[in-house]
Amino acid sequence: MRVAVTVFGSTISPLCDAARRIMLVEIIDGEIRRLDEQEVGGLDVSGRLMLLSKWGARALICGAISGFLRHALDGRGVGVYPWVTGEVDEVLRVFAARIAREAEGGPERIAVTATGPSLEDRVAPSFGRCSHHLVVEPGGARGDKLVEVISDGLQPGWACTEVAHRLVLARVNVVLTGRCGPNAQGLLAAGGVEVVLGVEGQVVDAIRLFIQGRRGQPAPGATRGRRGRGGGAGRRRRGGQR
Repeated sequence: MRVAVTVFGSTISPLCDAARRIMLVEIIDGEIRRLDEQEVGGLDVSGRLMLLSKWGARALICGAISGFLRHALDGRGVGVYPWVTGEVDEVLRVFAARIAREAEGGPERIAVTATGPSLEDRVAPSFGRCSHHLVVEPGGARGDKLVEVISDGLQPGWACTEVAHRLVLARVNVVLTGRCGPNAQGLLAAGGVEVVLGVEGQVVDAIRLFIQGRRGQPAPGATRGRRGRGGGAGRRRRGGQR
């Protein structure tokens, strides 16, 4: 798969429409190979579209993007993966893991930031400052299945980039947490992971409320979480801790 990336130095360019350089990579079986990188500051929209067509790019990873440019890319069959932030190498590593996950398929998995390794523990208030990320397969009447605990005994504050990568490798679709900063959200967006913010209470209850809310079954007295920007599915959220 050939993927174009808007770049600014070693990071993702924050605004696709104003990006001055675009990189082309090829991802095959998890391996990332850089093919080209060109200056595009002097090109208009038509010129940029022509370059992507010439390259045979099937996807574009970028930061913010205008509706006009996104519509033009959609019309050319180029999948757009917006709201991505971070170092290019880290983003591509997460994106490659996403492609592998989507190819494999499998049941939905939800990750919850937690204060401990059990579903009975409470939701940790910050994505990047908790020591446990519980990976769960919702089971409905059969009960939720805890399939993985990502911690390795590490202390709160460990690199959100590594957490994001490991969650994508664990085939996680959704993250439930209290708050999540833009760096982590940008990487999770590259991995196609939806982020739900403002979640609190016990982990098992948070999962139940999320499933009920998605099915249009609000629970009495419950505060429904709000979407972050992970996976490109929600709105941007400013500030917050990592």
